[in-house]
Amino acid sequence: MKYLLDTNIIVGYLRDKSGKRKLIKKLFSQGDLAVSLITYGELEYGACRAKEYKTERGKVEQCFADLEIETLPLKKATMEIFAKTKRNLELKGSGLDDFDLLIGATALENDITLATDNEKHFNRMPGLSIYE
Repeated sequence: MKYLLDTNIIVGYLRDKSGKRKLIKKLFSQGDLAVSLITYGELEYGACRAKEYKTERGKVEQCFADLEIETLPLKKATMEIFAKTKRNLELKGSGLDDFDLLIGATALENDITLATDNEKHFNRMPGLSIYE
């Protein structure tokens, strides 16, 4: 099995909050781990905001290396899923943040399960498998 880790799961792991280390280690033992290019960008932004960029960036790199986390690209197919899902949610009056939509679209396009703390947001995306 393969799991796409949402940004909040990685941040929780790096900060050792709410049992995220235990969760990620469990997922790692069950299959492969990946993140969307969007999550990678959000983590990079977080490191840029830190007083010690190199230290924070090193923590992210070490996490990715230790857990063999793959960064999945945004492809045309991903963007098509994003656009269609965004429009369908707009028509229902139930918008979703673009970054969340892109992360969800990455999971859908690659047919993998998303691990997130934002189930209520991602539950609006039809067909998306969410780890519980």
